[in-house]
Amino acid sequence: MVFRDKLHTDTKIKLRCIPYHFFSRVLNQQAVIDTYSTSSQGLFVKPGSFQELQSTIKTIVEYW
Repeated sequence: MVFRDKLHTDTKIKLRCIPYHFFSRVLNQQAVIDTYSTSSQGLFVKPGSFQELQSTIKTIVEYW
């Protein structure tokens, strides 16, 4: 079972409203539709470097 599926099927976890985000190597219309149809709170393109990843995670944490 994928973590995302567990968030939707486990009643105790679902009640906690845990936000989650998708990281993808591909950003296209279908990826956006798939992501937001699963109640995800964000879709991000996987960065090419560790520094970019740190910056992206920092932005997500600051936003949430």
